[in-house]
Amino acid sequence: MFVLTEPSGKYAVYLEKNAVLKGWRQLESQYPEPMKRCKAFLEKSPADTINSAGKAKRLKGELKWLLQYDVTDSHRIRYWINQEARSV
Repeated sequence: MFVLTEPSGKYAVYLEKNAVLKGWRQLESQYPEPMKRCKAFLEKSPADTINSAGKAKRLKGELKWLLQYDVTDSHRIRYWINQEARSV
């Protein structure tokens, strides 16, 4: 597991695999401002789908345990929240 952010906000952000870290870094280089907003959202209020300006939503069906943040119209970050560890 890779630490993206230490728990400086309300939540720490972890990336599960090296491939996910590489994908995150690639999106940061291609879309710096949207990824900065995504990271800030995940650190502060990852469950707040109502105040996310339509960017975050809970998935349905078999993936109902996941949330999704739309970085761009074609790029998304899927995540889950560990409330006990205050991490995403």
